[in-house]
Amino acid sequence: MNELKNKLIYVFREKIIKEKKYIYFLAFIIPFFVLIFTYIIRGVYPFGDRIYLARDMYHQYAPFFSEFHNKLTNGESLIYSWNIGLGTNFTGLYAYYLSSPINWLLAISNRKDLIELMNILIIVKISLASVTCTYYLRKHYNRKDALVLIISMFYALSAYVAAYAWNIMWLDCLLLLPLIVLGIEKLVKENKGYLYFISLSIAIMSNYYISYMICFYMILYFIVLLFTNDTKKDWTYFKERILKFAIFSILAGATAAFIILPEYFALKASAAGDMSFPDNLRRYFSIYEILSRGLMNLEVSATTENDPNIYSSVIIYLLLPLYWMLPKKKTKERIGKTLLLVFFLLSFNFNILNYIWHGFHFPNSLPARQSFIYIFLILTMAYEALINIKDFKDKHIYGAFAGAVIFFLSYEHFLVGDDIDYKIVYLSIMFLAVYVLALQIYRYVKEKYDMNSFKKTIAISFLIIVAVSEITVNFAMTAIKTTSRESYISDNENIEFLLSEIEEDEESEDSFYRVEKYKRRTKNDASWHGYKGASIFSSASSDNLNEYLKYLGFEKSKNASSFYGHTPLTSSLLSVKYMFSKELLTEEYMNLTTLIAESEGEYLYRNNFTLPLGFMLAEGFESSWNNKQSNPFVVQNNFVNNLIDRKLFDEITSMNNGSEFTLEVENNKEVCVYVPTKEVKSIDFFITDMDGNEITTYEYDNHKRSHIINLGRFESGDFIHISSPDVTSDIDVYAYTFNEEVFMDVYEELSQQVFEIERFEDTFIRGKIKANEDGLMYTSIPYDKGWSVIVDGKEIEALAFKDALLALPLTAGEHTIELSYLSQGLKEGIAISIISLMCFVLIVFKDKRSKKDIIRGGQ
Repeated sequence: MNELKNKLIYVFREKIIKEKKYIYFLAFIIPFFVLIFTYIIRGVYPFGDRIYLARDMYHQYAPFFSEFHNKLTNGESLIYSWNIGLGTNFTGLYAYYLSSPINWLLAISNRKDLIELMNILIIVKISLASVTCTYYLRKHYNRKDALVLIISMFYALSAYVAAYAWNIMWLDCLLLLPLIVLGIEKLVKENKGYLYFISLSIAIMSNYYISYMICFYMILYFIVLLFTNDTKKDWTYFKERILKFAIFSILAGATAAFIILPEYFALKASAAGDMSFPDNLRRYFSIYEILSRGLMNLEVSATTENDPNIYSSVIIYLLLPLYWMLPKKKTKERIGKTLLLVFFLLSFNFNILNYIWHGFHFPNSLPARQSFIYIFLILTMAYEALINIKDFKDKHIYGAFAGAVIFFLSYEHFLVGDDIDYKIVYLSIMFLAVYVLALQIYRYVKEKYDMNSFKKTIAISFLIIVAVSEITVNFAMTAIKTTSRESYISDNENIEFLLSEIEEDEESEDSFYRVEKYKRRTKNDASWHGYKGASIFSSASSDNLNEYLKYLGFEKSKNASSFYGHTPLTSSLLSVKYMFSKELLTEEYMNLTTLIAESEGEYLYRNNFTLPLGFMLAEGFESSWNNKQSNPFVVQNNFVNNLIDRKLFDEITSMNNGSEFTLEVENNKEVCVYVPTKEVKSIDFFITDMDGNEITTYEYDNHKRSHIINLGRFESGDFIHISSPDVTSDIDVYAYTFNEEVFMDVYEELSQQVFEIERFEDTFIRGKIKANEDGLMYTSIPYDKGWSVIVDGKEIEALAFKDALLALPLTAGEHTIELSYLSQGLKEGIAISIISLMCFVLIVFKDKRSKKDIIRGGQ
């Protein structure tokens, strides 16, 4: 016992105290408490009733985390999901959103604490970024003092993090970057590539998209290192380093092939597949304006097109000029890093470089996603000036300070009133002045007293306090935008209860149906709650499918489509059998639905006329149906006309009075409208009778993108006046009434030859269908080359119905059909990853054997 005690004391005294390993703990704990403080003042649960779910974290990450949690805890397939859109390649979605190894902690978490776990992971990852930055600075500069804490917290709590902390899937790369940079420095300077390979492999596996930017920077930094380090340079030097860099870089990417290949094929089918290069060189703004983005308390940019988030601390404006004045600094390295800095500034400012940095795409908001690398670069340059501060004279420091102040005041003169408040300028000057005072105190103490004196500790502590104060003020004022916790989780228990009611309503466990909401919270509510839906918002969603749904009248955007705009026909075609509603339905297609359950104001309706997952269409139907028309009612009429030679929708007599559109109701039927005018976000409906008396009026304010709107039933002779506050010119409206009898006839026609499911799993479906004649089995499964099809024991090639949905050519007769799914590229990716790891292991063994041979030769 005494021996263990003595060993612990030795480790604590020699390793933790003398080696100052406690610095790593401080590097973690300082940003940790800054974030906790920000959570407290923002009222983030459990410190209030708010949650940190901003932007895509609200709409995508939380629902996808929930789906991943369901799969891990219920033992479901990680290859395909039916709870995201009409069905999704989950391997591809995992690679884009969920591939951080830390996310596997969901397996041991409780679903009701999912949002809180995500909020905790954000704090932990950001704090770890400070630790890895500390590790880099200590190893690179061979220093153990506490000054590293200042730079590390600036890196971990920069404007990039303030803007994108909610983007939890990017934070792994933020914390791995310092290790990757240290790894490539070891590769060039010491000819050792293990750290580079391991850290880069993990980064690519965690988020391939941000890792692409890191890889791009590694190429640039490698070139700079190659020519600026002190190693003796000859042909062997260049050959060895270039070869090793190439080998370990390729191996790192290949090791993540099981992530990259499936994602590559998934993105090819998405809107991200368009990679057209810019035609012209375009400048966004001046370098002067970019540099103003380094002021503190500047509102972070997440929605603007190009503004980079590059603030880390106002001390940068003081230390960077000093870096260029360093008397002992090697000129080549200083030039190399300066060229990298200039390249970053140009990249923020010119469209072609911006396009290349973002994976040969222009970012859809969230500008300058690589700016954390720029921040790391300038902070390392600033740190070199900081640790050599005693080498400068007063005139250097005061000169740099005066230059910075003049620079700031020029911002007030030229930029205040645009994006910059004058208070920001003076607050930045104030903190810069305090930094000058703190640095002068530190310089004085360092020159006059012993390195380990108490006074030096006080001087460094004062510097750290100033830094913590600045970063806390900035982060608390600009970061962590919250939303109501109650509004996000309020329907959880009700939906869970109603889902259990659906299970009781279904006769078979293998039956297939989808569920949707009349009014959703997000397009990914299905994955949040764990049911098969039809809406999706994902960068990996199929662009062809979204276009197909748009032509049918559904709401559609670049990476998304939603069930808004459904009609009885399209609901039936997509097998949407159940609908959640927050109010009792009184008008909309009431004859076609049945209320089956209710829970605290949440109502569950069954669509009584829903088609199964697959059914037969006549041979030639696909080519004869013209579905690519701007009027979705015409598209649906064409579909019906090809089946039974009748119209599902009848056009209403209308009058266009410029900014107002008037409809005259001629029969007591459901009225539906579609407004294709892009500028219209809100629509006013004013209903009068034939004598001009007002019946009702209401505003539809959820028209961000065009989709069919059901207005309900009206009396013959009523008038519907349609206008929008968003336009003053002509407003276009397509207005039709719905023929319920025709829909019933269509349903009967399509129900004659249906796919009867015998076994249903995430990646396997087996069933039977009887085709009366040769034709096409339509399914509402999104087309994906990962599906393989066996009909009557023989494999056939599936077709893409309208380039969007899976369809099978069948001959007349009864058929047994098996559908199996394996993500395209997954098998090959796994094989490449295994081979790459084996190659790395062989390299390690070879290096060890070489070392042993050298030792034996020396002996």
